Amino acid sequence: MTIPVEVVAVGHVTCDITCPLEGWPERDTKTILPAIELCGGGPAANAAATLSRLGINTGLVGRLGDDLLGHYSFQDHEQAGLDVSHLVIDQRALSPVSVILSDLGEGTRTILLTKGKHTTLDVEDLDWEWLKGARVIHLDGHQMRASLAIAAKAQQWPNTITTLDAGSMREGMVELAELCDIVICSHRFAREFTGSNDPWECISQIKQHGAKQVGVTLGSSGCCFFRRVISMKYLHLTLLCVIRLGREMHFTEDSFLRGISVFLLRSV
Repeated sequence: MTIPVEVVAVGHVTCDITCPLEGWPERDTKTILPAIELCGGGPAANAAATLSRLGINTGLVGRLGDDLLGHYSFQDHEQAGLDVSHLVIDQRALSPVSVILSDLGEGTRTILLTKGKHTTLDVEDLDWEWLKGARVIHLDGHQMRASLAIAAKAQQWPNTITTLDAGSMREGMVELAELCDIVICSHRFAREFTGSNDPWECISQIKQHGAKQVGVTLGSSGCCFFRRVISMKYLHLTLLCVIRLGREMHFTEDSFLRGISVFLLRSV
């Protein structure tokens, strides 16, 4: 019997290899690192792991390869307390890998990644009854066919809220944003979506496409967030002004959505 969860995260699941750096290395040199951290990762997976650590029963949907790093990622997410019963291990697939160069001095990160092979979720992989039981379904836009199908069907589920982490523009993202209840996007995505550099103008245009809550993250400059209540399904979220953050803390869309998910779940 499938155990219901409060949140389901659907999207890109990878294995992260994080390299902490004290300043950027010079070309054609060797750099000794204090350590290298290996862990499961991906936008949807990171959000799911954070929510699980906060005590929220969370499931993860994605596809990994039947290889060393795929099994490591699977086990790491399972140890983080996630329901991984719908995280597919496919013998045909090659698992995605991300190498993260973390500049500790500047508080920035540079990501080198592979997308893997044959890691696309099929709509036939989805457990609709299990998904319908979730109060929040979080999408990162990387599993586009499955995400579009989920967002479309979730519109018929009055007790389910869909959230979208829109980091970059790709085929299908405009349609997906139109189907989701809450859209939190990077400033880059907002500019590409609207053609405007003004985050408040971006929010205005994006919400005209159907989203009820819209936010734009601005890196170390903070975020802008707009809320519009349409029915009792959508909670009265507070309108946020731009929040200024230090260089060591970037307001990314995935961390913002984690906070919103907690608010949604703990306010009803």
